[in-house]
Amino acid sequence: MTWDKNPSHKTRVGILYFSGAGNTECIATLIRNTLARREDYEAVFFERIRRALNIRALPEFDLLGIGFPIYFRKTPAIVFDTIGQLQERGRKVFTFCTKGMYSGNVAREVLSRCVASGVVPAVHFEAFMPGTDALILFARKGSWTEKLIKKMHSRHLDRKIDRFVQDVFNTEKISIPRSKWYTPLENRIVKPMEHLITRDYQVFKQGYHVLPDRCTRCLLCVRSCPEENIRLEDGKILFGNHCDLCLRCIHHCPTEAIQIGAKTLKTVRYRPAIPDFLDIPARDRNAGKGKGSPG
Repeated sequence: MTWDKNPSHKTRVGILYFSGAGNTECIATLIRNTLARREDYEAVFFERIRRALNIRALPEFDLLGIGFPIYFRKTPAIVFDTIGQLQERGRKVFTFCTKGMYSGNVAREVLSRCVASGVVPAVHFEAFMPGTDALILFARKGSWTEKLIKKMHSRHLDRKIDRFVQDVFNTEKISIPRSKWYTPLENRIVKPMEHLITRDYQVFKQGYHVLPDRCTRCLLCVRSCPEENIRLEDGKILFGNHCDLCLRCIHHCPTEAIQIGAKTLKTVRYRPAIPDFLDIPARDRNAGKGKGSPG
């Protein structure tokens, strides 16, 4: 990719985001909508990160946003791979992520990877969002658990994103944060306990299967898998060994044909909509349901 001078005097902004069920896509869309209100902004691309995405074929940009969810206090490998393809020396990057709990050293790791790729990290933003893994594993439809988990998100997101966008344009460079003080405690106590409690997470990859009587062969799962890990073969949906546990296929399957063992037969499928996270009255939120929903 070659870079040219920008004659319009507007900041050309591109956004790349990785999203499973849709939480990060909601945040990315809110950021894009906020940017669109600025007179000094020009949108050049808005793309979901996937293996098939050709980074070098993207339009020229002056400022790049990279968004992703945090999985067990880690950044999805596909996001690191995407950052590793950047070769835009001196270009400014802002990062944002969604999380169900605390984020560990994700900010340090991602910003360090940006520096190693030659781009300049400007601002980092984190938003609490409903845990898509908790919903699919533990929340039965209509249960108090479902209602509780869906309420677990950052408040005043629209205002926070407004401030974040201001910082994006006003900040030239930020320092790489230090490791969190609780890292030794996490490594020695939290992670071993988590492994004991969440062994089911480790068998996700082997647990995916399709209920033949529900599957309509719409191939939405095949088209939307960011790792190209799902295929149709001899009339059957098959899963490979490169799943990154984004859970997009199971949450977005229109007939709930995709299951993980037997534990997800009666649990919640989650497709977030932007109005769910804005400071608007419930009546207006319900009236606007579906507007701005991730695809």
